[in-house]
Amino acid sequence: MAGGLLRLRHRLRRIGRLLPRRGGGHLALAPRTADVTGGPAGLGRRRPARIGPACLWRRGPAHDGPVPLRRWDVWRLALAGALLTVPQFAVLSFTAIFLHDVKGEDATLASVTVVIAQLGGGAARIWTGRRTDRTGTRRTHIRAIGTLAGLAMAGAAVLTDAPTPLTVTALALAGLLANSWHGVAYTEIAAMAGASRAGTALGLLGTTLFAMGFVTPLLIPLIITHASWAAVWALAAAASSSPSRWPLARREHAGEAGVGMRSESA
Repeated sequence: MAGGLLRLRHRLRRIGRLLPRRGGGHLALAPRTADVTGGPAGLGRRRPARIGPACLWRRGPAHDGPVPLRRWDVWRLALAGALLTVPQFAVLSFTAIFLHDVKGEDATLASVTVVIAQLGGGAARIWTGRRTDRTGTRRTHIRAIGTLAGLAMAGAAVLTDAPTPLTVTALALAGLLANSWHGVAYTEIAAMAGASRAGTALGLLGTTLFAMGFVTPLLIPLIITHASWAAVWALAAAASSSPSRWPLARREHAGEAGVGMRSESA
C-alpha cells in the first residue's frame, strides 16, 4: 500500500514539472520550450516557445534592397505622377474661368465638362486598374495615359479660339484621361518598393502629387497674365506627355507587393 502511494506521488511530481507555471494547461502540449532567463538551456524557468504574430512583431519586417528614397526609378515614377497632375488641376480648376472669360459661357457648361472629367476619370481608374491587374503592364499604361492626355491638352491649346463645342470636347477628354492614372501609379510604386517599404514609396508619391497640386493653381494665373490661355493648355500638354519619354524602369513589377500577377518587360 505504502509503495503504491509513493509511486503515485512520484508520477504526480513528474506531471507537475511538465505543466507551465502560468497560463492555460493547453500550453503544456507545445512540442518545444524556450529558456526565458537568458541562461544556458536547462537552467532557470522555462516555458513553451510561441511561434506566431507576436514573435514576428518583435523581429520586425525584413527589408530587402535599397530604401525607396534612394532609388531613382521610384523617384521617376513619383515625378511622372506629379507632372500628370498638371493637366488634372488645369482642367478641374480653370475650365469654368476659361469658358466664362473667353467663351462667354455660364457655369452650366463648365459644370458639365468637369462632371464628365470626374465621372469618366473614375470609371477609367477602375478599368485601368482591373486591366493592369491581369496584365501587369502598369507603367505602360501610365505612359499611354500621359501621351493621350498630352494630345488632348494640345488639341485644347490649338482649339482655344475654335467653336466652343470643339474646345470643350478637348478639355473634357483631357480631364478624363488626367483623372484615370492614380490607382495604377499608387499600386505600381508600392510593388516597386516591396511590401516592407511600400509606405515610404506611397508617401513619396503622395507628396509629389500634393506639391504639384499646390504649385499648378499658383502658376496658371501668371501664365494667363503674361501669355495666353493657349499657353496654359500647351504647358499642361507638355507636362502630361513628358513622362511618356522617360525610361520609368527596365521591367514591370507586378508581383512584389504580395499580389501574384504576371510581369512584363516595358
